[in-house]
Amino acid sequence: MTTHHLVFVYGTLRQECCNHFLLEGARCVGAGKTAGQYAMYVSSVPFVVKDAAVCQIVGEVYEVHEKTLQNLDLLEGEPHIYVREQVEIELKDGRHVCAWLYFYPKNGGDLISGGDYVAWMGGDHGPRHLAHAGGVAQTVAHAMCFCAFLHLYVQIFEICNIAICNQLRHGAILCDHAFLLWQTRGREFDSLRLHHITA
Repeated sequence: MTTHHLVFVYGTLRQECCNHFLLEGARCVGAGKTAGQYAMYVSSVPFVVKDAAVCQIVGEVYEVHEKTLQNLDLLEGEPHIYVREQVEIELKDGRHVCAWLYFYPKNGGDLISGGDYVAWMGGDHGPRHLAHAGGVAQTVAHAMCFCAFLHLYVQIFEICNIAICNQLRHGAILCDHAFLLWQTRGREFDSLRLHHITA
């Protein structure tokens, strides 16, 4: 029997964002927001922490296979960097579901007070605001997308070092996964688009 999981994504894994390809083949259950209130920050990539009840977090719920969940865990460095916990999600159609959400253990960076990363990207503080500058917006979009990838890869390599130093069996697996992602996806940087940014 195939095991399925519900995952709530709120940042670069959302539709039209640069890491969404990792959810290829996953079924989108629907858009929604967390029933509880948390704090969202952005520092090259967005992350959610439980240190303050600032607002509900906006995102999307996906039904994923066990293998996809394992890949997401590797990407997020779970449980060493991000910690995956189940939370209640209010879907736009009124349903309530329980889904996995990746939390970061400490705050920092810029607070996204509305809890919506995509809206922030399109607001006065995000790169979409630079659309009035013509081609600059596209350049900024690519740069931010590249930084998001780079930031996550650096985190993976840090976890590899921790795992190897502690002689943990999954260290080599993490290294292999990081290199595989780079080899298979690195050349796609030029074709990546944040479609919610208009020229």
